[in-house]
Amino acid sequence: MSSHDNAMEEFSRPPEVQQEFAEDVCKLLVTLGIPFNIVSHPEYKLFSQKWMPGLVTPDRHTLAGSILNKEADKVIMGTRQHTEGKLATYQCDGWKNIAKTSVITSMMTVDSLSYLLRTHDMSGKPKTGDELFILVKDDIMFMQNTYRVDTIAITTDDGPDGKKM
Repeated sequence: MSSHDNAMEEFSRPPEVQQEFAEDVCKLLVTLGIPFNIVSHPEYKLFSQKWMPGLVTPDRHTLAGSILNKEADKVIMGTRQHTEGKLATYQCDGWKNIAKTSVITSMMTVDSLSYLLRTHDMSGKPKTGDELFILVKDDIMFMQNTYRVDTIAITTDDGPDGKKM
């Protein structure tokens, strides 16, 4: 056994610590807006080996997959604790993002707090009232099933697609 192997064995961490570390790396990168592929960068690997011995940074696929999904589920569950059984309003609006992609973003408001629901990529889809109506109905079902709220009002802007609703 080499001295490097001994050093790694000396710093090995229990699985629950490793899991918490992986979750914290995910939250840190998301919060700072840093792409997950940074963990594959040679400088990041050198840094983590030097300053975080015994901890293994998950690869970008694991971060963007199971770890991110678990963190998203935690956020949904936390939000549900605040919204379940309450009245909600639904709002949506269409716009173009920085990449000039047409999107419709929806949110709900419960007890004066707003929660982002979804952002829909509308590329290649017709900008019609019928299309918006289908999207809104789907969002309302998502709100009710995911956050267990009762929707009492729906608001959109005065755009051409919203007038049909």
